[in-house]
Amino acid sequence: MSTVYVLGAGASVVSGAPVLKNFFAHVFSTYGRKSPRISRVADFLTDFFGVSLDCPGGEMPKYDTVLTFIDLALNSKRALDAKYHERVLLELRDDIIYLLWLCLQDTAAPEEPDSVHGKFVEKLVTNDDAILSLNYDLLVDKALYARYSQIDYGLSFKETFASVEGASDQSPPPQLLKLHGSLNWLVCPTCQNLYLYLGGKALARIFEDPAEHCPADKSYLKGILIPPTWIKDYGNAHMQQVWMAAEKKLREAKKVVFIGYSLAATDVQVLFSLCRALHSNPHKPLIEVVNPERRDVIHRRYRRMFGKVTYHCETFAQWLEQVPCG
Repeated sequence: MSTVYVLGAGASVVSGAPVLKNFFAHVFSTYGRKSPRISRVADFLTDFFGVSLDCPGGEMPKYDTVLTFIDLALNSKRALDAKYHERVLLELRDDIIYLLWLCLQDTAAPEEPDSVHGKFVEKLVTNDDAILSLNYDLLVDKALYARYSQIDYGLSFKETFASVEGASDQSPPPQLLKLHGSLNWLVCPTCQNLYLYLGGKALARIFEDPAEHCPADKSYLKGILIPPTWIKDYGNAHMQQVWMAAEKKLREAKKVVFIGYSLAATDVQVLFSLCRALHSNPHKPLIEVVNPERRDVIHRRYRRMFGKVTYHCETFAQWLEQVPCG
């Protein structure tokens, strides 16, 4: 029986990935003002939101709120004030997205997968299954790579840079479809070639200076992420390919397990695609939810969206301890 696992932020938090609602507090407590890019973001939060970095534990706006305000200003071609006009806001937007890379690069190291995602891949995931991830981090990627020495992202890469280690399983891996992009995908803005980085030494190249260049035309390569703003752009051709593959897997699944995903109302495109694909699934798949948040809140959201669901009010790690092997 094929299963599709849908991983939300709660699946990564258990392994140390930062949470968006506490994101800026995490950045400033971890890195201070170590770079001009962090300082520009800190100054903006102070100027526009009245945030005081000298008051540890003070309330800060959520990451997606800040980015959405900037996107609204840019889309409407309106300055926030005389200081924060279009050119400054474009630079600031790049700085805020850079902070995601800064914080999530820790998920690329160490070389070995963390215990939770490692157990998930070894215990449950079979070759016929698929993993749909809404996370940019490389936690489940490392677990799959450790087992198979390859990852099927549902994409065609112009070139793969890999530090290959011996794998315990030489069979084809299950697909990992990352609906919002991935830290280890880089795209050339000129020729649109896509490049993949796997393994510790190869991954280090995308975080170090000098920046990576396209082998074909020497343009600077850019990350391919759909950032957490309420105004998401899904027009990238590579990402459309991933979404099409994800909907196909959902239409064929016998069971769908949501892990650490709260069905946020701002994820309109995700919710639409989930409902459309599952509505067209002739198997009427079983729906299971793994989430430690209050049962009556999250469970009700899932019932409104999918009808009958089996709800496990547990963390990812707790659920893995008691669930039978796949």
